[in-house]
Amino acid sequence: MCGYPPPEHRFFALFMEKAGFSDRPIIFAKTEDAGKTLKELLGLNSGWGMTEPTDLPRAVIMSGFTQNEVYRIMVAYRQAGLPTQLWATLTPVS
Repeated sequence: MCGYPPPEHRFFALFMEKAGFSDRPIIFAKTEDAGKTLKELLGLNSGWGMTEPTDLPRAVIMSGFTQNEVYRIMVAYRQAGLPTQLWATLTPVS
């Protein structure tokens, strides 16, 4: 994920935990990570960049989730009244 201010990092981690995805790593891309490939980013440890500020656009890129899981996360996000953001998913063919 990227573009979240540091005070929201822990909140998003708790949001994912409450949504039933506490076993999934969360990586907070920092401004200097903008040139990294997704493969490089996905290889970072869970919690990478937590508490670090960034000027990247607000977005979540998901990998390893089923279509149903992505839908559940997005619905829960909207129901929580959180700010609009970009959503992207990696699939086996994309």
